[in-house]
Amino acid sequence: TVEPDGTVLDTTGITYPLGTSSTIIRWLESGPTLIVGTESNEWQLRPNEFSAAVTPSNIRITQETSIGSDQQGMRVGASVFFPHISGRSFSEFVFDFQSQSFDTKTTTKLVPTLFDGDPIISFSYQANPNAVFWIITESGRLVTLTYRKEDDYYAWAEHTTDGTFVEVEVVPKGDTVTSEDQVWAIIDRNGLRTMERMHASFIDTGADNYKENAAFLDSYSRTPATGYHESPSVEVTVPARLLDESSCVRTVIDGLDYGKLPVLNGVVILPEGVTVKKYSLVGLPYTGVL
Repeated sequence: TVEPDGTVLDTTGITYPLGTSSTIIRWLESGPTLIVGTESNEWQLRPNEFSAAVTPSNIRITQETSIGSDQQGMRVGASVFFPHISGRSFSEFVFDFQSQSFDTKTTTKLVPTLFDGDPIISFSYQANPNAVFWIITESGRLVTLTYRKEDDYYAWAEHTTDGTFVEVEVVPKGDTVTSEDQVWAIIDRNGLRTMERMHASFIDTGADNYKENAAFLDSYSRTPATGYHESPSVEVTVPARLLDESSCVRTVIDGLDYGKLPVLNGVVILPEGVTVKKYSLVGLPYTGVL
């Protein structure tokens, strides 16, 4: 609207059409300029004059790219990330200094079938300790994109659990001990939904050298937790969560991998003559997929 006498003030409202009447604005993301995402295009809103404010008489809106999304874009540094409206690709909207214009990179170009038939429905971003996008798909998969702009590094990985992922959210610097971002997920396990937090990243404090001790097991349990036994032991206890279908568990004793060993009443049955002189580990083995 304008003043009764027809003048336009800095406080006057702004109405500006974007494309056709069927183009629906789905998200806005602030920054040096305002990025506007619609179902079919990405726009930039800025003042006509450098370092000036946006006013009804000093506004410029330009269409930059034509990807389209119905999910909120997320700014990371100079880039804004969002999934395509189909959910089958994940895009990075960034300013290209060579062409002096905005461009959209498809971060899934090397894994083009990653979201085929299973589109992205939500995502969140973790900055600390690593730059990671946590992505949920329609079927309940959890997929991550590790992103490092300075090295032009984009790495995809998929994470599984005994259930399906419903939602994921990051709480910035939520950990009171490490000050790293907390990652929370809602997981459906046999119809029961639980809210769970990802464990903080492992940090070697120097109290015990886990790498030299060959602690290459996932979600492992160590006995004793730190240091070594004062005298040899034959008892290696196993949490029930680590047992496989055959009631066996991968076992490391004093740095030597014994493979899968049977478990009886929560205790590992050690090979004849084997004792634990320093420490023992039980856990899940890592399986490489090429």
